Amino acid sequence: MAQRKLNASGPQGSRNSSISSAASDAPGLLKCRYIFAFISFLGIAILYALRVNLSVAIVTMSKSTTSTSTSAARLDTWSGMLSLNAAQNGSEDGTCPSESSSSGSASTSTTTGEFDWNTEYQAFILTGFFYGYALGQFPGGLLAERFGGKIVFGLGTLVPAVLTIVSPFLARAGGGWFFAVRVLEGLFEGVTFPAIQFMIAKWAPPAERSRFATVYTGE
Repeated sequence: MAQRKLNASGPQGSRNSSISSAASDAPGLLKCRYIFAFISFLGIAILYALRVNLSVAIVTMSKSTTSTSTSAARLDTWSGMLSLNAAQNGSEDGTCPSESSSSGSASTSTTTGEFDWNTEYQAFILTGFFYGYALGQFPGGLLAERFGGKIVFGLGTLVPAVLTIVSPFLARAGGGWFFAVRVLEGLFEGVTFPAIQFMIAKWAPPAERSRFATVYTGE
C-alpha cells in the first residue's frame, strides 16, 4: 500500500516537496524570497501612490472661487477710542474725527485652479481609473503565466508611472484625453495584483505564503 502511494505521487510530487524544503531550509538570513518580498512591497507602494495622487491633485487642478469678507469691527473699536480721545483733548483742527472711517467692510475674491471642472466631472475623471482597473484583473493571471510575473508586474508599474507624467499635458488637451489616460493607467495597474499572487505562489513556500500576502494586503 505504501509503495502504491509513493508511485501515485510520482516524481512531480517529490520535486515540489524538495523545492519547498530547500526554500524553507536555505542557509542565511537574507534569502532571495525576502528580497523579493521587499521589492514587491516597494512596487505596491508606488502603485498605491499612482492610484490616489489624482484624488488629491484634482482639488487644486479644478477652478474654485473663494470670497472672504472682512468686517470693520476692529476698525470701529480703534475709531471709537480715537474719537473718545479727541473729544476729551480736542483735535488739532477743532473738529471731531469722521465716523465714516469706522464703517464698511472689505471683501476679497480668490480664484484657484486651471480647469473648469465641476464636482460631477471630477468624479467622472476619477472613475476612469477604476474602469480600467476592473478590466485588468481578468487577463493579469493569464499574462503572468504566459510571460512571467516579473515582466507583467514591471510593465504594470512602469507604464502607469509614465502615463502619470504625461497626464497634465493630456489634461490641457482635453478632458476626454485625460479620462482615457486614466483608464489606461487602471488597465495596466489591474494586472499587477494577479501577477504578484502568481509570483508569491512560485517563490514562497506553502508555510509562508500567508505571510507574503501581507505585501499587498497589509494584514
